[in-house]
Amino acid sequence: MSLAFIDRVTGAGVVQCSGSNTAPTFTDYEDDGFYFRTVPSDALQGPILADVVRGDGHDRVALVARADDYGRGLMEATRETLEERGATVTLAETYDPEATNFDQVVQQMENSRPDAAVVIAFEEGTQILQGMIESGLGPDRIGVYGADGLRSEELPSLVAPGQPERLSGMKGTAPASASNEQYVKDLQEFAPDLKELQFAPQVFDCVTTTALAAEKAESDDPGEYVREMNGITKDGEKCNSFAACKELLADGRDIDYEGVSGPLNFTDKGEPGQATIEVYGYNDEGQLETLSTETSTAEE
Repeated sequence: MSLAFIDRVTGAGVVQCSGSNTAPTFTDYEDDGFYFRTVPSDALQGPILADVVRGDGHDRVALVARADDYGRGLMEATRETLEERGATVTLAETYDPEATNFDQVVQQMENSRPDAAVVIAFEEGTQILQGMIESGLGPDRIGVYGADGLRSEELPSLVAPGQPERLSGMKGTAPASASNEQYVKDLQEFAPDLKELQFAPQVFDCVTTTALAAEKAESDDPGEYVREMNGITKDGEKCNSFAACKELLADGRDIDYEGVSGPLNFTDKGEPGQATIEVYGYNDEGQLETLSTETSTAEE
């Protein structure tokens, strides 16, 4: 979605920060240095997803992804690592996420005879997973994997109403946040009806980082504080709240804002240089669980 307006925002000399854009496209996008993100690129998530698939012993893997920058970017990052790890990618296909029927996508997967399938999707993934189960490609038959777009406590009941256990065994990966019980508690008290917390910490960090950059620059002019965005996330005195960091800045000290999502350590591209990736799965009852967390680091 950001691609629809990023040029207008950054072209006007306004800072844009995203807590959920994971497409690798944004790393080298021509934004005059005004675009930032607190969520890691899928170039860091893809290798972890591939390692999970290979670690489960799968050799023939079908990949399907929505035909946008998110889908293509994560699919290619996953595909590259799968092939480096010796797997055969039986299918690497993108689809129109606005389609009303995904039978052809499922048929292509079935025809490629995989022992595992990776579905990189958002809400349309519900239909794809339903079709896979109906065609004998459910997690009781082959390895089924997703990514952050499918990570949801409600996914099993959406795919198989009344039978959430049908998704038992499915796994996936998603950007993780550092364990921050106080932040989660505060957020739930503020918004008790909020069910999905994914990316909430990263969005919070976008706001805080931008505000601290303005404090550091002593200006609310984006042309001034944009130069401080990267530096306040590394190499200074660690602080983990706006108030604590502001106090250090007032004393003339350099800061290293440690976000509620974890260390940011922005690269020169204005994005995290390291990512903590959650490996999630659905248990025998179809309940979402965190299986492990892995670290992925950007190549210099």
